[in-house]
Amino acid sequence: MSVELVSMISALAGVVGSLGGIVVTQRYTIRGKQVDAENLRRSEADKARLSMYADYNAAARGYRTAALDFVEGRTETLAAVKARRSDYRDLYARAQMSLPDPVLAVASEVSNCLDRTYDALCRLDAGHTDVFTAESLLVWVKGPLNDGIHLLRKALRVDLGTSHDEDDVADAVRLLSQARHAMFAPMTPTPIPSGPGRKPDSRDL
Repeated sequence: MSVELVSMISALAGVVGSLGGIVVTQRYTIRGKQVDAENLRRSEADKARLSMYADYNAAARGYRTAALDFVEGRTETLAAVKARRSDYRDLYARAQMSLPDPVLAVASEVSNCLDRTYDALCRLDAGHTDVFTAESLLVWVKGPLNDGIHLLRKALRVDLGTSHDEDDVADAVRLLSQARHAMFAPMTPTPIPSGPGRKPDSRDL
């Protein structure tokens, strides 16, 4: 084999090797950018979920606090309760679209408790004390309803991965449901109006 041919083959091999290295480098670069983009997407999704969960938890706590203020006489009208209720219902509707089933079961039960509490407050505000009194509602709001709000926060934290204390969540939901039925069984639910434009109650969903 001539010296010229060996030199040509060596040069060609060098070119092929260089091109192969460039291709491999480009592939790793593209893959790295894809991984970075995916990590960024997940990070943004996690931030959005944390923000929504925080707002939802705050709305539920605010709703319960407004109910407590009314029962204890710190507010004379239901206006504050209604405002908090509106905020809560908007966030609950958003949460329903993203909560996993175990957390949604907690949220649904807590929402039912808040609905029944609001119905009872409306009856009390209208002067109907045949089923509930301010004293009996105070026991409920400071007891089972407050426990339900704490349970909701616990379930949200477990789903976010900031807590792993999930052993008794299902049992707690069952007990809360039993307490709700025991408390509000004597009450006839407030009629739900029908017609266009009506915003559905959480109990409709």
